[in-house]
Amino acid sequence: MDFLEYNLMADVSWYWRKLVHLRSFLPRGTLEAAVSGRKLQLYMLLLQQNKVRFANVVWCSFSILKHRFVLWQSILGHLLTRDNLTIRQIPLDSPLCPVCEIDLESHAHLFFDYLYSQQVLIKVADWLGMAIWPSKFCDWIAWMDGRPKGLTQRVLAAVLAATVYFIWLNRNNCVFNFAVISSNRILYLIKTSLKVRLLSFTRQKLGILGKNFLDSMDQL
Repeated sequence: MDFLEYNLMADVSWYWRKLVHLRSFLPRGTLEAAVSGRKLQLYMLLLQQNKVRFANVVWCSFSILKHRFVLWQSILGHLLTRDNLTIRQIPLDSPLCPVCEIDLESHAHLFFDYLYSQQVLIKVADWLGMAIWPSKFCDWIAWMDGRPKGLTQRVLAAVLAATVYFIWLNRNNCVFNFAVISSNRILYLIKTSLKVRLLSFTRQKLGILGKNFLDSMDQL
């Protein structure tokens, strides 16, 4: 019997049940691959269909994996900032930013609006000789979507991910250890983490900007 005409039985596996429910939404070839047991192929095809436009910036191979994850969560607004914790009705001693203790903590505040992150971004921009940040949180997706491809942009994506990660690390350090990491120390951590990561690639693969980064970090 044709799979598209198959009537679902009550005692089938969860995997088969899911496939039957998906048959009107997926191409026939994709369904046939899944029916023949190639589950990974089905998974990859589904990922490709749902791939967002700025995924190449977030999931750049030059970035450290944990940096990619925090960057992804920050763009989506899913980090557990205090405004998100309040929405989830988690009791807090204060909704204020644990770093500045002046404004309400949110993604827009954490990565754009307060003095600490601005100091970090100025130092990163001075080091690079260019700005790698939009001016507002709401512009992140459009800004990343407009990034050209190439080796230079992959290195810059790694810098961006590292910067977000260490700003978030400082925030957590304030919450759990009651201490602020200096902006100079954050810049040092960004540089050293990138140096270790980029050294795992050949210089031919890094391109001119990547080689210049390594040269500029030889004194670390």
